[in-house]
Amino acid sequence: MDLLRVLTDSADNHHYQLNIFHGQRNACFTQRGLAHQVPTITQPAVTLERGEGFDIIHTFNLVPLRPRVRFIVTFEDVAPRIWDDPRHGKIRESLVRRLASRHCIRLVAMSQYAVRVFERQHSKDTRFGVLKGKICQIYPSIHDVQPQLNLPIKHTLRLLFVGRDFMRKGLPAVTRTHAGLLALGIPVHTTVVSSLNWLGDEYIAPCDDYDLESERNLLNQPGIEHIPSASHNEVLTLMSQAHFTLLPTLHDTFGYSVIESLACGTPVIATATCAMPELIEEGINGFLIPLCVDGHFLEWQGMQYRQEPNYYDYYRTTIDELSTRLVERLSQFWETRADYSRLRDGAANVFETRFSPLHARRKLEELYEESMYSA
Repeated sequence: MDLLRVLTDSADNHHYQLNIFHGQRNACFTQRGLAHQVPTITQPAVTLERGEGFDIIHTFNLVPLRPRVRFIVTFEDVAPRIWDDPRHGKIRESLVRRLASRHCIRLVAMSQYAVRVFERQHSKDTRFGVLKGKICQIYPSIHDVQPQLNLPIKHTLRLLFVGRDFMRKGLPAVTRTHAGLLALGIPVHTTVVSSLNWLGDEYIAPCDDYDLESERNLLNQPGIEHIPSASHNEVLTLMSQAHFTLLPTLHDTFGYSVIESLACGTPVIATATCAMPELIEEGINGFLIPLCVDGHFLEWQGMQYRQEPNYYDYYRTTIDELSTRLVERLSQFWETRADYSRLRDGAANVFETRFSPLHARRKLEELYEESMYSA
């Protein structure tokens, strides 16, 4: 059996581990740091690769520019990853031309949400039909996780939050939820794994006059354990020990922590935004918390007020609403916690049926088989 020689980025890239390296039996990988990146206003969007010894390039969010080289791009929302901006019009046009060319074999969307965003990005382009015809959708997956059966919930509700960009991912709602549960007399232990990363120009979280120190101080409540940094395996262990992973995010292109938690057999409570409704089935493997989103893209409507003077108040109001809904959901669950084993079974089953690495491997093998015979 001939093996397709696939060039990818280094194996320690987390995105590649979850989206590309699934043990394809018809491929051999050359892993190399894909440098020579052209910066944009968002993140590196282009890679220039020189050298031989491969048949195709498979990248994540990056568009290879080397002439006459066939490639596959896996993307999380927009592709190319450059926003519409007059300053970058020529760069964007060059990248879109590459994606529409015969050298681009497939565009692999991480989710149906990614498909919708991609179509919005290119809907007015004359090449829209060509670009849309290249899209397929393959969910990320995670390998070598053995679910551990938690003890029944008897005395303490154990919650987990994992997220570096804590303001965007909703940690303020989690700390307020912890306080609300304590006020109701529910014994709760919340573990927070976050470096508390703060970017003043972050596209969701408010900046300027926002009292960041008060948010950090909420981590000092009784029953909250803050872990600034943990390895991937340590995070998976914490997930296996938690009763719920919480992700009340205001925007996430996918939310890897959700499928990682499901792989551990731990149900998830997250906001009903972006790709979350594709990952979580209400009452089966977790719960979805309502968020004010538009009807098609499921994106938080507050994003449109990011540059408005009242965005600070809009953000705080949304956080308060999310914490109220989380308290209601978790307090309701606490009353019927004897059914928790059903949620754990549902988490493991949804992972196996929808996010198993075997499914991802099969779909990627089909793409690679197609690549072998494409011109």
